[in-house]
Amino acid sequence: GHAIENHVCPRGETQPLGPVTLSLGVATFPAAADDDVTLLDRADAALYHAKANGRNKAVAYLPGMESEEPAQGGAPATGTDQG
Repeated sequence: GHAIENHVCPRGETQPLGPVTLSLGVATFPAAADDDVTLLDRADAALYHAKANGRNKAVAYLPGMESEEPAQGGAPATGTDQG
């Protein structure tokens, strides 16, 4: 759903970038990876997939996602990036 996007936040109408949304990338151990570094890489690949395919959603890692190249040649932004 869009619970976060539709949540009424104090002073939400003054947010300079519009409504707050949430994109998640999920990878599980040991199904998606055998070690912590690969697990994080695959969760990041799922996050990129969520952002590249409409944002504001949760996406579970599937084999092959790590081969998708981020737009502009960079990794998906984190922290203050909207989405």
